[in-house]
Amino acid sequence: MGVTGIVLSVFGAAANVPVRPEAELDFEECRLSLPERGQSVSARCFELEVPEDWGKPDGRKIMLKGAWVPASSSEASGAPLLMLAGGPGQAATQAFIPHVRALGPVRQNHPIILLDQRGTGQSNSLQCPEDDIDLEPDADTAVNAAARCLDDLEADTRQYTTSNTVRDLEAVREALAMPEWHVYGVSYGSRLGLDYLRRYPEVIKTLTVDGVVPADEILGPMIAPFAQQSVDRMMARCENDSACREAFPDLAEHFEALMAELAESPETVALRHPRTHESTEVTLSRAKVAQVVRFAAYQPEWLALMPLLLHQAAAEDDWGPLAAQWLLLSDSMQDSLSLGLHYSVICSEDVPFVEERGDLEQLGEPGFLGQDPMQMLEGICSVWPQGEIPDDFHEPVSSDKPVLLLSGELDPVTPPAWGDQAAASLSNARHLTLKGKGHNVVHLGCLPFLLRDFLAGTEPDALDTDCLEKMRPMPFFLDFSGPAA
Repeated sequence: MGVTGIVLSVFGAAANVPVRPEAELDFEECRLSLPERGQSVSARCFELEVPEDWGKPDGRKIMLKGAWVPASSSEASGAPLLMLAGGPGQAATQAFIPHVRALGPVRQNHPIILLDQRGTGQSNSLQCPEDDIDLEPDADTAVNAAARCLDDLEADTRQYTTSNTVRDLEAVREALAMPEWHVYGVSYGSRLGLDYLRRYPEVIKTLTVDGVVPADEILGPMIAPFAQQSVDRMMARCENDSACREAFPDLAEHFEALMAELAESPETVALRHPRTHESTEVTLSRAKVAQVVRFAAYQPEWLALMPLLLHQAAAEDDWGPLAAQWLLLSDSMQDSLSLGLHYSVICSEDVPFVEERGDLEQLGEPGFLGQDPMQMLEGICSVWPQGEIPDDFHEPVSSDKPVLLLSGELDPVTPPAWGDQAAASLSNARHLTLKGKGHNVVHLGCLPFLLRDFLAGTEPDALDTDCLEKMRPMPFFLDFSGPAA
């Protein structure tokens, strides 16, 4: 079926969303799902062929996979919302599933459009054929794995950049015959959304960015310092909380001793896999525990468990809970990230510009991560081809379009200061910071309803955000029954 028929059936006759008769996208009924979460949603999937190299329109073509999630109301009349996933390396058709409930109020009046970014999901994925994301490699191992991955990929990886993805987004919008749409980008998707706003401001009705990466920031150098700041905040908050301090005395010292012990002798743990319940064995290294702690800081609900898990291992010699968290983390990363696309973006847009930062020599030691992630990224990028980016790519984005910026106070990777930085050049923007929260906050509290109001036309400064004042950090778990009453 052509796009005309399907769009009219999605919106209903009163939708008032113009569709060009010449549009030629075909749609098929499909379900988007994440089996490990037991969630799925009905959608209409489509494909669109685009040049791999937009500078050579007659050259090699790649197929992009997208989906149209219809609005939940038969009387919906709002412009679609385009969701941009993070990573870089996540597929939007997968990343949407955990956001289904958060975007529920928006879906009452707006369909959701998803496009797997080139190099992710089913859009000519650059997933490394070894199919193994190693969260604890040394630099040499990581470089060799990247080189093998590159040899096996059938793609010109130089073309898998943010700028080319922006061209893809425009091609999809034109194929859908949408004069304009709303855009929501999370984490790396905020970089993509801001660059889209820079290049095509006339087609963006509103922009919402959640976990903000300003255009003039470089991803990579601050990974270790930001992660250490998050752990320091956790330790200080536990020390200042009488119940946590009493339950887990000398937590900082125990953590330091635990990491030193694992560096000398990794711990082998027998347990049942927390998802499959099959008997398995995990060798917990220092690097594995460091990654568990690092990614726990993304979500305060998970971070609230860390003092308990670290205490169980260091003081009670019970390593099972930490090992279970490692299994959950590694499974999640393996399922959700296209490593080749990740490298293509970082090696084109970030690593080449690291030396331009004037404050790198003041960053200090990498802290509990134990190694500087930048050394590993620089090694990988020494073998991974570098794509071209526009001269103004890392300049601040200026616009008078309505923009809503969202941050978590405790975000360990895109801190609130980055949201302020991006907002400074946006004349019709508002930056909201949620107290005690981490990375990706649109699903929390009343934010889904504020987003609905924003898309409905409420100006950023007119949004009633009093409901956000009730936000607080998640209380620490004192035992496995949960936080204290």
